[in-house]
Amino acid sequence: MNAVVALSQRQQVLDAMREIQPRISIIADDEGLKPFETDAFIAHRETPMLAVLPESEEQVRAVVQACRRLGVPVVTRGAGTGISGGAIPHRDGVLLVLSKMNEVISIDEAGRTATVEPVPS
Repeated sequence: MNAVVALSQRQQVLDAMREIQPRISIIADDEGLKPFETDAFIAHRETPMLAVLPESEEQVRAVVQACRRLGVPVVTRGAGTGISGGAIPHRDGVLLVLSKMNEVISIDEAGRTATVEPVPS
């Protein structure tokens, strides 16, 4: 992807994320993106186009829909403690950081299961 197209697409994605209501936390500057270059698997690093930190399922849905519409890859990340490299971002994509989502949705005591949002460590 050439630099002009990349800047244009980045601005489109940034504009789409800014339209999400309620406002979603967006990290788009180089310094702010540095901590998101890798998870605990530090052998590989990649800086994402931008990172977003939703606080609700509706915001997650809006991010994924906008990225799909724009043809932008999405990588999800919890607390970034994984050692497999599964949360390494895509340089031309959005990193969907779920660390602000920390609610218990339901508990099934009989089935011994819980449905929860990701919790930061």
